[in-house]
Order: sequence, then structure tokens, then C-alpha cells
Amino acid sequence: MPAIGYVHMPAGHVQAGISTTIKRRDFMNHNAAMEAERDRLVQEMIDMQKQFIAQEHREGISPKEYFTATDGILKDYRSNYMDKAMRVADISRRLITDTKG
Repeated sequence: MPAIGYVHMPAGHVQAGISTTIKRRDFMNHNAAMEAERDRLVQEMIDMQKQFIAQEHREGISPKEYFTATDGILKDYRSNYMDKAMRVADISRRLITDTKG
């Protein structure tokens, strides 16, 4: 049983002989860093959506432009947005898993 002030990490978190018990503040710092990254990514996704909507209102966006754009905000929009969304999902899963211990 871990000592008071320590958190027991799942076995999958052990690397190169590192103890499975870490100090609570280190665990909390790790989670805080992941939460900050998640929040930053969500804000970036919201900004991307705002730019997309603004362009759609100004000029309209055809399906062809959406899928084949080679410049402007639509260039790589779908893949960049999906990459951010997948990272947010990964971080969220990791935070839930870490807190369940």
C-alpha cells in the first residue's frame, strides 16, 4: 500500500526501473500539464472553426474547395483539425485512466 502523499501508478507507467509510486505533486503536475495542453488544443480548434465560418460567410465554400484546397485556411484544415481532435481525445482518455489508478 502506498504511503500517504503518494499515488500508485498502473504498471503500464513503469519505465526503465522507475518506481511505480510517485509523489502526489509530480502526478498532479503531470495531469495539470496534460490539462493545459488539452485546453490549448481545444482553443486552437475553436479558432479554426471561427476562421472557417468567417470565410464561409464571406466567400462561401464549395465541397470541392473543402476537400481539395491548396492554399488559405482550407489547406490541410481537415487533417490539422482531426489531429488536434484525436490528441484531445487521447489526453482525455489518459487523464481518466490516470485518475482511476
